Amino acid sequence: MPYLVRVGVLAGFSPLVAQLGGDPSAILQRLGLDQDILDSEDDYISLEVITQLLELAAKETRCDHFSLLLSSRQGLSSAGLVGLAIQAAPDLRAALNEVIRYLSLQGQGIEWKLKVAGELAYCTWTFHPPTPRFIKQCVQLGVGNLFFALNAISGNRWNPVSINFHYDEPEEKAFYRRILRAPVMFNSDFDGIVFKSSDLDLMLPERQDYLLSVLHSYMKSLKENTSEDFPSQVKRMIRQAISQENCDIESIAVLLNCSKRTLQRKLNANGVSFLSLREDVRFDLALHYLRETNMSLSNVSELIGFAELSIFSRTFKNRFGESPTQWRINHNGSDKAGL
Repeated sequence: MPYLVRVGVLAGFSPLVAQLGGDPSAILQRLGLDQDILDSEDDYISLEVITQLLELAAKETRCDHFSLLLSSRQGLSSAGLVGLAIQAAPDLRAALNEVIRYLSLQGQGIEWKLKVAGELAYCTWTFHPPTPRFIKQCVQLGVGNLFFALNAISGNRWNPVSINFHYDEPEEKAFYRRILRAPVMFNSDFDGIVFKSSDLDLMLPERQDYLLSVLHSYMKSLKENTSEDFPSQVKRMIRQAISQENCDIESIAVLLNCSKRTLQRKLNANGVSFLSLREDVRFDLALHYLRETNMSLSNVSELIGFAELSIFSRTFKNRFGESPTQWRINHNGSDKAGL
């Protein structure tokens, strides 16, 4: 079943394509889409279609930073209920928690993670595997949207340490620095934003506790009523905790607000085990990092929760029949190719 994303993430798509000299109708037709598919922001289309639309738009307009430019022109309203929630949050930490907790209402198959390491906080953006083939423009849109949202709700009082992208440094890198007004890092180990951990306590000027409480209750009910099955919920929690030392069944049970025994019983009823789900998540992420980034094998191993690189390499080869290095060589070209 394809991942679905709210049409609102493409707010302003057609006007921007036209402004840059492209033909939005031709792009839609090329993908077999109706002209009015972007009219209703609360409708949903597949993540794969969105990735292709953005990549085609970048090529049609000869603007490699198309999606970053698009994100700079979208307001918080493009994020629907999540946008309202982060605007009403009391501080930056609460705003990010709303994004992390309820982004699935905006779109499936994408997520943000927050990790604090001493004086720095890392907010990283990733696809859930299976990863779409074309992700550069989606990365720009996702990272750009969060950057501009946090800038807006803080009244421009928040300044990141760096904005990070996994892909190679583009020719128009000056545009990134000009529009983001922050140091930009390419060929990074991750896509996302680095900022001072003390900024998490930054108080926001439009705090509305009652509105946030109402939105929180409503979004929680919407999320509980989605069709995501229990194993998928467990895998989502594992993805969020996989790089931590305590990504075990006890810690995941806490995240799901249930006991270890209840978690095991529900998984058994679905014919799966916690260990099998954790291994699936680990290696789905490993394939993503090997194919879509240039990060070292040591970093990949650490990010997916292996204590030693040798254990990761051996387990990977047992699963896929070749070493991580050989797999990267065999798969590093086709999935990054253009449309």
